[in-house]
Amino acid sequence: MLLTRKITINNSNFKVRFFSKRYHIVSIQGAVGYISYIGNVIKVPNNGCILIPKNSLVNCAIVPMNGCNFYIRVYRIQRVRRDIFLKINFESISALTEVESSNLFSKSVLIDALHEKICQSLSNESRISDCSYSGKVYSVIRKDLCRRWELEDICCILYLSKTTLYRRLKEENTSLSQLLTTARMAKAAHLLKHSYLSISSISDKCGFNSTSYFCKKFKDAYGFPPKVYRTLDD
Repeated sequence: MLLTRKITINNSNFKVRFFSKRYHIVSIQGAVGYISYIGNVIKVPNNGCILIPKNSLVNCAIVPMNGCNFYIRVYRIQRVRRDIFLKINFESISALTEVESSNLFSKSVLIDALHEKICQSLSNESRISDCSYSGKVYSVIRKDLCRRWELEDICCILYLSKTTLYRRLKEENTSLSQLLTTARMAKAAHLLKHSYLSISSISDKCGFNSTSYFCKKFKDAYGFPPKVYRTLDD
């Protein structure tokens, strides 16, 4: 389900800092400026779309193009996995933004049609992902993150040759190493929020031999060291 929230800003020089708890797609109408997070600085285009990542400290500096009012539309999709959410077609969201801000007679019909198109494309992506080789490998390795997985181990479980699996993962723009890191980081984030285990214990449970290396990889993935991430609100 695609949820839309429209916020009217009555400010000629809008600056704000906030913590993004989940992934959002944001469109700003009638203003320009910059948004920064985790070392990235993005120029805000008028009526364009920006992805704001989960668990990030975000800084905004926005200036209205005409007058003192501008609008922020926030799009959120319920019950869709992270990897699927990130594949959303920004062109469809941009089209939806333009229609919602227009005075077209058939506005409601077009909005419904675009909602349906976006949700249908996400549903199709979900079905494809469930059958992907990277999804199958991920399902295998997440059951035992402490194991020193090799490609041959996965091949034996999935009844595939090493050449075939390597080629399939490459076609999906990933690798065993990347999938291992993703699975371990996801497990670590869960344990940090839902257990009282020490950082070193979590590092061990997620298959890391070095706590310092674990902390470095976790910060690279989430933008915060494990100790700080644990204190952030959900």
